[in-house]
Amino acid sequence: MPDRERWQRVQELFDTAAALDPAARDRYLTETCAGDAELRSEVETLLEAGRRAADDEFITGAIAAVAQELAAGTASWEGRMVGPYRLVGELAHGGMGMVYLAERADASYEAQVAIKLVRGGIAGPELVRRFLSERQILANLAHPNIARLLDGGTTEDGTPYLVMERIQGEPIDEYCDTHELNQRQRLDLFCQVCDAVHHAHRHLVVHRDIKPSNILVTADGAPKLLDFGVATLVDPEGTNLATEIGVRMLTPAYASPEQVLEQPITTSTDVYSLGVLLYRLLTGSLPYGLNKLRGPQLARAIAERQPEPPGRVVARSGQRATRPGRDLDAVVLTALEKDPARRYASVEAFADDVRRYLHGMPVRARPATTRYRLGKFVARHRRSVLAGAGAVALVVCLTGFYVVRLERERDFANAERQKYAEVSAFLERLFRVADPTEAHGRSVTAREVLDSAVARLPHELAGQPEVRAAMLYTLGGVYTNLGLRREALPLLQQGFTLRRADPGRGSPTIGDYLYRLGDLELVLAQFDTAESLLINAANRLEAEYPHEDKAAFALLDLANAYRRAGRLAAGDSALDRAMADVRNAPNDSVIAGAFVSRSALYLAEGRAVDAEPAARQALERYRKLFRADDPRTITAMNNLGQALYRQSRYTEAEPIMRQVLTLRQRVDGTNHPQTATAWNNLAALLRAEGRYDEAADAARHAVAIYRTTYGQKHERVAVALSNLASILLAGGKPGEAERTDRQALQIEMDILPPGHIDIAVLYNNLAHVFEVQGRWHEAERSYRQALAVIAKGTGVDTQTGSIFLANLGGALAHEGRYKEAEPELRHALAIQRKILPAQHATTATTLTTLGDLLVNTHRAAEAEPLLREALEMRTALLKPDHWAIQVTRSVLGECLADLGRPAEAAPLLASSAEALQKRLGPNDERARTALQRAEHFYRAQGDSAQAQAFRAELAAGK
Repeated sequence: MPDRERWQRVQELFDTAAALDPAARDRYLTETCAGDAELRSEVETLLEAGRRAADDEFITGAIAAVAQELAAGTASWEGRMVGPYRLVGELAHGGMGMVYLAERADASYEAQVAIKLVRGGIAGPELVRRFLSERQILANLAHPNIARLLDGGTTEDGTPYLVMERIQGEPIDEYCDTHELNQRQRLDLFCQVCDAVHHAHRHLVVHRDIKPSNILVTADGAPKLLDFGVATLVDPEGTNLATEIGVRMLTPAYASPEQVLEQPITTSTDVYSLGVLLYRLLTGSLPYGLNKLRGPQLARAIAERQPEPPGRVVARSGQRATRPGRDLDAVVLTALEKDPARRYASVEAFADDVRRYLHGMPVRARPATTRYRLGKFVARHRRSVLAGAGAVALVVCLTGFYVVRLERERDFANAERQKYAEVSAFLERLFRVADPTEAHGRSVTAREVLDSAVARLPHELAGQPEVRAAMLYTLGGVYTNLGLRREALPLLQQGFTLRRADPGRGSPTIGDYLYRLGDLELVLAQFDTAESLLINAANRLEAEYPHEDKAAFALLDLANAYRRAGRLAAGDSALDRAMADVRNAPNDSVIAGAFVSRSALYLAEGRAVDAEPAARQALERYRKLFRADDPRTITAMNNLGQALYRQSRYTEAEPIMRQVLTLRQRVDGTNHPQTATAWNNLAALLRAEGRYDEAADAARHAVAIYRTTYGQKHERVAVALSNLASILLAGGKPGEAERTDRQALQIEMDILPPGHIDIAVLYNNLAHVFEVQGRWHEAERSYRQALAVIAKGTGVDTQTGSIFLANLGGALAHEGRYKEAEPELRHALAIQRKILPAQHATTATTLTTLGDLLVNTHRAAEAEPLLREALEMRTALLKPDHWAIQVTRSVLGECLADLGRPAEAAPLLASSAEALQKRLGPNDERARTALQRAEHFYRAQGDSAQAQAFRAELAAGK
C-alpha cells in the first residue's frame, strides 16, 4: 500500500477508535486490522500518544493535535448548566460536537431539548467557525422535516452551543426494517426527506452528510433531517472540508465522487447521497459492496465503479418482497451518476421522478419512447382497458385522450391570440395620445403616454385580468427602464396579484413576475425583500422554463442582492448555482453576467486585482454578444474602470469611466439615475487624483440628476451629497463639507428607519469632517452615534461596524487616550479576522492603526508583527506606489527605530515620507506625519543634514 494510502487508512481507523471505549476499541481494531499487526500498532501508538498529550508535548503533528482535543473532549458535561438548561445525559457524539439531553432548569416552563456543544475545541477556531456556521444555517431553515433550532449562545468558558428540538426516533433505514415498510411506504418516506433537502437547497445550503443516522423517523412516522455541522452555503469559501482541519468531515459510504476526490461541492452532492440512501432503503445494502470496503478502496469504488442496479441486488438476495423494476433502477442510477452534470438537476427533480413512479407515470430517467409511454398509460388505466374489450377500447381511449389534449392546446392558442389582440387594440388606443391631431400640436413625452396607459387600464380592461396582468408587467418594466422605480413598484405588485389569482399557462408567468419584482426591489435597496423574491423566482423559472436560462439570470441578480447587503459568501454561492444551472448547455450571456457579478463581488471584498480579469472577461464576452452601447456591456465596462481605479491606476481608469458616462448619456439620457451614478464614479476618480474642483463639478451633476428624478428627499440624493462632501473636505473646504454632510444626514433621518446603515455611514463621515478640523470631541461623539445606529440595525459585528469601531479607536488615539482606544481597535480587528477574507484592505488599515498605537505606548515589539502583516496585505492588494502602503511603511520604520534597528528603519522612514509628500502634497496630514517621523529619526541619529532636509519639506507646507 503506498505511504499516502496507508496514512489515510491509519487516520481513518484512529478517528473511529478514539471515540470508542477500550473494550469496543479492541474489538473494532481486531476486526478492521484483519491480522495486519503493523497497521494496528501504528493506530495504537497514536491512541497512546493522545492519552499522554495532556502531560507532555510528545505529539507535534496534526493527528497529535486531534488526539489531544479528542481526549479533552471526552470530559462529560452531564449535570452542568448551559443557559437555562441542565444537561441530563449524553445523546450522541461525533468528531465535531457532543449532543446532550437537557431539561429546562428554571420555572418558566417544562421542556426537554437537545443541546449540541463544540467538542473539546478540535481544530480550534476553525471548528468553532463551522459550529457557528451550523447555527446560522439552522436559523435560516424552517421545515417540518428539519430539526428546529430553538436557541443558541456561548457558555461561560466560551464554548458555543445550539439548543435544538429533541428528536426521538430511529434512523430511517432501521425504522423501515423494524416497521416492515413496503416499497411504496419507503418511497413516500424518502420523498419527505427530499422535500426537506430541497428546502435547504432553496436557501443555498448543501447538507453534505446525508446518511441514515442523520435522518430520524419519529413515532408518528415523520422523518427529521439532523446535523448541519458540515453543511455549507454551496462551499462559499472554496475550502474542502476533507482536509480542512485534519479530520474527515464526511461519511465515506454516503459520500459523492466529488467529495472523495476533493472537487467542488454543489447541490448535486446531496442528490448523490440521497441516491445512496434510496439504494439502501430498496436493497438493504450499499452500492459497490461498500459495507465491506474501507479507505482508498472505498474511495476508488465511489469514484470509478458502476453500481449494480437495485433490482438485480434484490433478486439475488431475496431479502425484499418487492423487487425494484427498471423504472426504479433508472431513477436510482441517475442519482448515482459519477458526473454531477448527468445526475438529476435538483433534489426536487429527483423526488418528482420517484413520485411519478408511484403514480404510474413515465419517469424522466428513462428514454421517452412511444412504446414505453404507451405501456405506462395501459398500466395506469388497466381496468378501463380490460373493460373496453382489449385493443378496440384502447384505441378509443387513446383517441379520446389525444382529442382532449389537442382541444386544450387549441383553446390555449386561441386564448393567447385573443389576449394579444386585446393588447394590440389597447396599445393602438393608447398611442393616440401622441397623435398630433389628438395632442393639438403639443409635444407629448413618453412619461405622459405611460401615465395615460396606467390611468386607462382599470376601465378599458376591467373584465380581462390576464390582459391587464400582461400590460402591468410591461408598463412596470418601462417605468423601471426610465428610472421611475418608485412608480413601477405598485404596477408590478398589482399585476402580480392578478397573475397569482390565475396562475394558469401564459406569459408573463409567476416566475417572470417574481424576477422582475425582485430585480426592482434590488434597485430600490430593499435587499431582504429582493432576496426572498429572487430565490422564489429562480425556483419557479427553473420549472416554468426548463430549457431556458431564466433561472440562472435570477440567480445572478440574487448574487448582486447578497453583495449589496454585504453577504459576500452567499453571493458567491448564488453565482456557483447560476453556473451549475447552465452546465449542460453553456450560455455565453449567463457566463458573461456571472463574470460581471464576480467582479462586483471582488470589488466589494477589496480585491481589485482579482476583479480586473473578471471584468475584462465579461466585457470581452458582451462585446461579442451585444452592441457597445448595450446596458450590459456598459456595466461590464464600468466594473473594469472601477477595478483599475481601486488599484490607483487612474490614467487607465479615467478614459474608461468617461466612456461609460458618454454611453450612459447616449443610451439612458442626461437625466437618468444610471447617468448620475456614472458622474459619481468619475467624481471619485478625480478626487483620488487630487483634481478636487473637477471632482466637485462631477459630483454636483450627480446630485442634480438625482434631485430631478427623485425629488429633494431620497436616499440617492443623500448618497450623492455625502460623496460631494468628501470631495469638498479633501479639497480643503471643511466648512462646506460639513454643511453638505449635514444635509445628507437630515435627508436620511427623515426617510429611513432609525437603525438604517446609511444613517450610521453619514454620522461616520461627519465625524471625519470634525477630525480634519481638529474637533476631536465632536468626532468621538459622531463615531459613537454611528455605532449606536448600526447596533439597532445590522449590528456592530459587521464589516461596516468594525470600520466605525476602528475609526473611533483612531480618534481616541489621536487625542492620546490610548487606554480607551486600544479595546475599540482590538474589537474591530477581531470582527474583521472573523468575517473578512484572510487578506483585506479594511483589516490592513486596522492593523496599521493598532500598530501605531502600540508604538506610541512603547510596545514596539508587540507592534512589529501586526505592522508587517498589514504591509504584506497592502502590498498584495494594492499597486506598489499606493499611499496606504507608504503609511504602513512609515509606521513600521518608527517601530524598528524604537526597537534599536536603525539600519532597517532608515530606508522605510525616508522613502515613505518622500513618496507621501510627492503623492499627497506637503499639506496632507498623512504626508506631514511621515515627514515628522523621518525628521525625528535623523535628528536622533545625529544626521543633521538629513533632518534639516525633512524640516525644509515640512516648512514648505502649512
